[in-house]
Amino acid sequence: MHGAPILEKTKLTFKNNHFISDKLFPYLRTLNKEYGDVFQIHALNVGFVCFFDLDNLETILSSVKFTDKHLPYKFLNPWLGEGLLTSQGQKWHQRRKLLTQAFHFNILKQYSVTFVEQTEKFLDRLQERVGEKETDIVPLINSTTLHVMCETAMGTSMSETMESVTRKYFRAIEIVGKAVIERMCRVWLHIDGIFNWSNIAKIQTKALTDLHTFTNIIIKERRTFLEENDIKFFENTESYDNKGRLAMLDLLLEKERSRDIDVSGIREEVDTFMFEGHDTTAQALCYLMMSLAYETQVQEKIYEELKNIFQDSPRKPNTEDLNKMKYLECCIKESLRLYPSVPAVLRNVSEETTIGGYIIPRNTQIYISIYDLHRRADIYPDPERFIPERFLPEACSKRHPYAYIPFSAGPRNCVGQKFAMLEMKILISSMLRRFRLEAVTKPADLKFKTDILLRTVNESILVKFYNRDKLFLYLHSLHKNYGDTNQIHAINNRTVGFLDPDNIETILSSIKFADKEVPYNFLKPWLGEGLLTSRGQKWQQRRKLLTPAFHFNILKRYSVTFIEQTDKFLNEVQERVGEEQTDIVPLINSTTLRIMCETAMGTSMHESFESVASKYSKGIEVFGNSVVARICRAWLHFDCFFKLSNVAKNQNEAVKDLHSFTNKIIEEKRSFLRQLNIEKFESGENFIHKGKLAMLDLLLQNEKLGTIDNNGIREEVDTFMFEGHDTTGQALIFLIMTLANETKIQEKIYDEIRLIFGDSQHPPTAEEIKKMKYLECCIKESLRLYPSVPMIIRKVSEETTIGDYTIPKNSHIHILIYDLHRREDIYPEPERFIPERFLPEACSKRHAYAYIPFSAGPRNCIGQKFAMLEMMTLVSSLLRRFRLEAVTKPSDLKFKADILLRTINQSIYVRFHNRY
Repeated sequence: MHGAPILEKTKLTFKNNHFISDKLFPYLRTLNKEYGDVFQIHALNVGFVCFFDLDNLETILSSVKFTDKHLPYKFLNPWLGEGLLTSQGQKWHQRRKLLTQAFHFNILKQYSVTFVEQTEKFLDRLQERVGEKETDIVPLINSTTLHVMCETAMGTSMSETMESVTRKYFRAIEIVGKAVIERMCRVWLHIDGIFNWSNIAKIQTKALTDLHTFTNIIIKERRTFLEENDIKFFENTESYDNKGRLAMLDLLLEKERSRDIDVSGIREEVDTFMFEGHDTTAQALCYLMMSLAYETQVQEKIYEELKNIFQDSPRKPNTEDLNKMKYLECCIKESLRLYPSVPAVLRNVSEETTIGGYIIPRNTQIYISIYDLHRRADIYPDPERFIPERFLPEACSKRHPYAYIPFSAGPRNCVGQKFAMLEMKILISSMLRRFRLEAVTKPADLKFKTDILLRTVNESILVKFYNRDKLFLYLHSLHKNYGDTNQIHAINNRTVGFLDPDNIETILSSIKFADKEVPYNFLKPWLGEGLLTSRGQKWQQRRKLLTPAFHFNILKRYSVTFIEQTDKFLNEVQERVGEEQTDIVPLINSTTLRIMCETAMGTSMHESFESVASKYSKGIEVFGNSVVARICRAWLHFDCFFKLSNVAKNQNEAVKDLHSFTNKIIEEKRSFLRQLNIEKFESGENFIHKGKLAMLDLLLQNEKLGTIDNNGIREEVDTFMFEGHDTTGQALIFLIMTLANETKIQEKIYDEIRLIFGDSQHPPTAEEIKKMKYLECCIKESLRLYPSVPMIIRKVSEETTIGDYTIPKNSHIHILIYDLHRREDIYPEPERFIPERFLPEACSKRHAYAYIPFSAGPRNCIGQKFAMLEMMTLVSSLLRRFRLEAVTKPSDLKFKADILLRTINQSIYVRFHNRY
């Protein structure tokens, strides 16, 4: 560079594996750090000068002097011709002026109708995937943005014949993008004569046929529509009447008549806008959705903003609503900072020029890495973090205007950026009003490759979707809005709710109301007709059969396992001491599952079990989601409709994993009993030296007596594995979280334990557990606030009278335990944690049916003493060794409708400290 400051120079050589697209991307990220804000790259006769300084960027992008493009844009010419993206000089000026009209504010308002329609279709497709372990959002988003582009800018609906062409179109974009990068990285392929003989050119040519077929169909369909309906003037919305909507393509076809553009020019712009209009927005949406799924607090903050705008109205967003979405707009901008759809822009220097004191030779390419610019730590502190507040007005005003350029900047900025922002706002706001997102793919998982757009190596981004649970809130508003007795109708289903303890006693204490139907029948694909779901004579026979398995003498034997598994749990907690937060949900669930296996089932959880167990836990979650989905959609109550749904398909996969786990347990137990030649389930003496007494032993003995068959055994194993571990798991999770928040109460329990044990470290005995009166009060108070089963339902087989109300035949009665336990007239200050409510003198003053965490009457929980003994053993041992500090607070809990009381995000965090 004659007379210019000497630039640091890095030379790329053909031996370097950086030319591979996934290696080239991380290599380019190192150059700014190594060579500073201005440096150059040479490869044979191709020279690039890279600028990162903001003033120099402004000089380049703001000036019409630097609007020309050469590499790699000329490699797009076989596809895009000389459309707005690739054209130069006078042709670019003329096309830019022509097309700007198509993105006028008034036209965008017209487009918003299509945005809303296509968003609704997208949301319906998401609904089908609720409950799935993971959903690849890339094909869903790509399809949606392509539909949007076709129906807005092109005015063409995606008919069935178009769908088959569309699949080829997506594949062809991928092939051409790869061809452009491969050409860019191999300097000899810059020469057309050499490139045209290459295999890359042959593959590209075939892909171009598919791309141009797609756009030719679009142009032909729109041309026919306009001719048949005699529409001649763009922006004359009256001439469209009910015949169609305004489209950018109409403007091009109108200008064709005035000879401002020809047939070839129309296709150039249709190709350009179909690519840029759908693909760039799709990439932006995919990264934004992934970020929001990962940033749960940000996601909830957007949701709160949307709730303030829409209240409880289900209406579609209008322009005024969209203008109010200030925080969402900040989130979109922050996502575009981290993941700009176009990660770099290049400009061609036609004549020798000076920029920032550096002389740039003629025919040099100026390279601007938007991706790296947006990650400058001096502009964006902690640049890898997702912080939407960077785009609040006061923060933006302090930054250089060229520090943020996701849509480029200056005269060649993106003509459709308002279109894209409007589309993203409508889709994301509508999605978050209806769904909650959970991360599967995380930012750390992303591995980028060099491409025209910012794409990942594997091109999949996985997210999990949950319905935004308004059902829980709705159910728990009924008591406040309609009193102690209310009813709900949905098609042919009538449910009557009672919250008065006298009426609840009438219902739960009588065998007349022992039958169950909805939603318990939805559990039968998993639990069959076990103790939870069975009715009539079968239920009575099973209850009688299983009661001996929970006799006090047998529970004493189980306490050995409680202690063993508690010690393992405490060791796992010890490993997490000093961590900022620990999610206790998986720790507790794993512990209660092992306890259930080793007590009631008599099977140890060895290594071969662990992989099946992880699928089992996941299967419970998927199955629970499917049950709630059936409850909420009355048509899915009918088996014939349900079996055809995606919900059923997901459920069937989950049931396979659930039954695989329990079948393994039963088979292992059979094998154990055969090997030891144990024939009878008696008082337990013959197990003392050979193994531990188990409920499953009782079932297998009764199989020999003919009182239960193999199918019945699995029904009860499935039922007790679920109820025995999951309900206790949930109870322990909420109890530990509560004690972490209630530090004075936690210390009061610790003082009680110290009085019992002194300085001894021996495990608790049955006698010592009986002395833990205050801990027992705390467990009961936690179960009051957070009953594991928040609601129970009974079937009314014949017309009956309860209180002053006649209940028609085939009605269902629901009792909301969660709300009963929060009745202010029974429990003053009901949201507060006050263990003293369960001192004997306080309990004696309350109605016997005012507290029913284990249900009550003949269908009460058969394992409640088992659960209480397990909880007292584990929590007393935990508090003897550790002090708990709150991370998750009660106010953070957002519950969802489920079989059990679960939170929406299903994580609860605590910090652990050693006591000594």
